[in-house]
Amino acid sequence: MKRTIISFIILLALVGVTFYFNTIKTGSVEVKPVVGYQAPDFTIQDMEGNTLNLADLKGKPIFINFWASWCPPCRAEMPHIQAAYEKYGGQIQFVMINTIEADTLEDLKAYIGEAKLTFPVYLDKKNLVNDLYQVPGWPTSLFINKKGIIVERLTRPMTAEMTESLMQSILK
Repeated sequence: MKRTIISFIILLALVGVTFYFNTIKTGSVEVKPVVGYQAPDFTIQDMEGNTLNLADLKGKPIFINFWASWCPPCRAEMPHIQAAYEKYGGQIQFVMINTIEADTLEDLKAYIGEAKLTFPVYLDKKNLVNDLYQVPGWPTSLFINKKGIIVERLTRPMTAEMTESLMQSILK
């Protein structure tokens, strides 16, 4: 009987300590693909097979864009993104993610050449990053500050003015 009571008290104490430490603020930021939260980490490869891990970019502003070469709204914003890459590519990390499941590699390469795109393109071959970021459709863009916090999420094409303004916002 004594053993049962002691075991129960120890168990109760452990539950209480666990609850206490899980409810106090520790200074860490919750990870979610939502504005105000830490951007979820992922690993992805570019068209040449080079690997990118988002966590390795912490300390730099990041622009992530989910797109497809056949998507008319995506095509409409590409000239603005290319211009931003030419202007800010040395200061902002551009992570252009093509959903290769919804595209063919041949069509993608043809479009990149035709549109004269020079930014790096990463391939989400199994929609894993799209799913992680809960992408509802293309284009979807995320602007992430130097601390790794998502400061803007758009699910529509950007104008030149929007692109410029949002690039400036993550440089601060």
